[in-house]
Amino acid sequence: MCYRDPSNVGTIAPELAELDELQFLELNGNFLVGHIPPVLGNLLNLVSLDLSHNFLSGAIPLGFDNFIRGKLKFLRLEVNSLTGPISWNLGFVPLYVFNVSYNHLEGFVSPSFSKYSIRSPC
Repeated sequence: MCYRDPSNVGTIAPELAELDELQFLELNGNFLVGHIPPVLGNLLNLVSLDLSHNFLSGAIPLGFDNFIRGKLKFLRLEVNSLTGPISWNLGFVPLYVFNVSYNHLEGFVSPSFSKYSIRSPC
């Protein structure tokens, strides 16, 4: 599901978590505000989650630890106003892309991220 409408200010509907076969959720570049619903971590068939370039606040939900059991490969949360620690367990999700830059996150990135090779499109 891809939705981009920079003129639409709103929140992420927790009901999206009911779409349990959803593989791609691309909501980047909207004016989304508020917290990321923790129930999105229940989308275990999700391959790509892109919530970048919005105005999301709060912490990365602990529910995202569920992605350890899922298929997630791309997690993009950059350019928001997220705060708090980066969950240690996210380091055990075998991601190809993990971008949380330009937020207000704190703590250390799990050393388990170092076992993955860094890939660049350039």
